Amino acid sequence: MSTKRRLAVVSFVAVGATYACGGEIAKDASALGGMSGATRNSEFASGGMPAVSWSAGLGGGVANGGTSLTGGTAGAASGCTAVLATGSPGLIDDLNDGDGIIPMNDGRHGGWYLVNDGTGNQTSSVASATGCDPTYSFSPTNDQACTSGDGFQVWGAAMGIEILGGPDCKSCNYDATAYHGVSFTISGTVQGALRFMVITADTHGTQWGGTCTTESVCADSYGVPLQVTPDQRVVQVAWSDLAQAGWGTPMSLNLHQVQTLQWSVEINSTSASFQNLCVDNVAFY
Repeated sequence: MSTKRRLAVVSFVAVGATYACGGEIAKDASALGGMSGATRNSEFASGGMPAVSWSAGLGGGVANGGTSLTGGTAGAASGCTAVLATGSPGLIDDLNDGDGIIPMNDGRHGGWYLVNDGTGNQTSSVASATGCDPTYSFSPTNDQACTSGDGFQVWGAAMGIEILGGPDCKSCNYDATAYHGVSFTISGTVQGALRFMVITADTHGTQWGGTCTTESVCADSYGVPLQVTPDQRVVQVAWSDLAQAGWGTPMSLNLHQVQTLQWSVEINSTSASFQNLCVDNVAFY
């Protein structure tokens, strides 16, 4: 695996697979029952399936604002340079540039990913490539990140943004305490429970840059349930709106160590499915 700093995630078509390297163990649903599911930011184990990909090149620098940290409140995984946000600019991604890379605003450098439990089929408007240092392409749907899927039986599937990419396909810590919350637009058709989550180092597996050693216990990320319709609407989520789902170890929300933002469709009764779940204009505020 490349150890160069990642500049962008480029996503993929994930079709009922279990991946091999550098990803996030499926979690964040009460139906998890202690079972780890699929991963993200990874190469597929076999079959030549495309996976999340990264383009390297930051050289460890901080992009367009933010303050580099090597320890303290925003201390990160080994090899990471954590970032303390200044509070501006807040835009994370409006997808108008036609790729899966988020703008390098206020020290951020990362991109979009997909994750699912490996039991169903998931497609995305983000496409192509393998490994941590590949070429990439992105074909947004009306300047939105969109995903569809069906047949998920364990916990479900999700789409997300890594805020700060680090070496070895791991996430680094981003101190978002200068902001008050996250806003975005969302639309789609969902059968299941839709939840927006802020995944911090405390609820992220150690193999992916977090400090959670037993994800069936400590990966209960802070989030909020969402309602969605085919008509696009604006959602604003304050930090104070967030809460754990309740199936894992209780802990405080650590905004000094934000790693990813995630929109998860979790199973409702027996399965989860979604069509044209689209997210756009994601920003801290």
